Amino acid sequence: MILVDFSGLIFKNVFGITKSMELPLVDGKYIIDDAITPIKNFIINDIFDIQKQFNDNNIVICIDDTYKGSWRAQIYKPYKSHRKVSRDDNPIPFDIIFNHVHEIIDAFDKFTPYKVIKVPTAEADDCILTLCETIRNEDIVIYSSDKDMLQMQKYNNVRQYSPLLKKYITYKDKSETLNEWLVEHIVLGDNADEVPKIFSETQFTPEFIKYLNDNQLNYTPSSYHALAVDDKLKIENNFNGSVWKTNRIGKKTVEKHIQQGTLKDLIKSNELYVKNFERNKKLILADYIPQSIKDQCLKQYNTIKSDDMSLFIKYLEDNNMRSIQFNIPNFTPIAKLDLW
Repeated sequence: MILVDFSGLIFKNVFGITKSMELPLVDGKYIIDDAITPIKNFIINDIFDIQKQFNDNNIVICIDDTYKGSWRAQIYKPYKSHRKVSRDDNPIPFDIIFNHVHEIIDAFDKFTPYKVIKVPTAEADDCILTLCETIRNEDIVIYSSDKDMLQMQKYNNVRQYSPLLKKYITYKDKSETLNEWLVEHIVLGDNADEVPKIFSETQFTPEFIKYLNDNQLNYTPSSYHALAVDDKLKIENNFNGSVWKTNRIGKKTVEKHIQQGTLKDLIKSNELYVKNFERNKKLILADYIPQSIKDQCLKQYNTIKSDDMSLFIKYLEDNNMRSIQFNIPNFTPIAKLDLW
């Protein structure tokens, strides 16, 4: 089974094609019309090529469905909050492109043997992690460059292939044991997903402490963290300075504490470290994916699909993508490669 992180395919092709084409720019946005068909062609061909590369018919396309928000943002509001802002500022009109991509997703879902999993408020990661936890009797390859997926290598039947690096990746590239890597990852967070270090925003600057004292605002970092966001903003806007002092605990320090067996003591030394550690566990570990999301992932996975590709071929013909049909893989039973 190949679990495909579909978001990675989308962005690889969107950025690659728009960069290679000399698209006209109007009001800060590319006129994307000429790029739509090539983007669709490349995305569809990528799925076919993945099946051929791994010689496996069982392709599961896992998709983000966070248009109305991610369940993780209920735990930590800034989670991936700047991604939408950066897309809005990008000359690529993602809203237009995503409309066409959704059309491809619907075609894969309705007209092909590929299983498509998309659950409201869940990311592709959630679908992949859920299936890896559940399916124990089949070899699984995760097709994703996302390092969060490495946690599934606690199961002997799971490997991960990075399309970015064009090779299999493992937690052993980063740490001696999976547990060490996971603890380090939770402690240091993930800049790409805007998951902060557990040490971030745990110490006031001297200037802010003076401001609080001068205005008889008797907050500790812990009680300040507990304030509503709007209340914090009022205080910070009135202060107009740096609220949090940078805490210089980085990767090398964390690795040293892990080696010495003192990381747990470091975390316990500050109640906010403990609180933030628990927060990051919920944002990163598969154990905390809501059961309702897991149930929907499995329900969609268990949907019976037909091997008939005739309706998909018609879809390609109707959308001026006839040449792709010559790349459609064979869906008759084939031998799997020995991945292990």
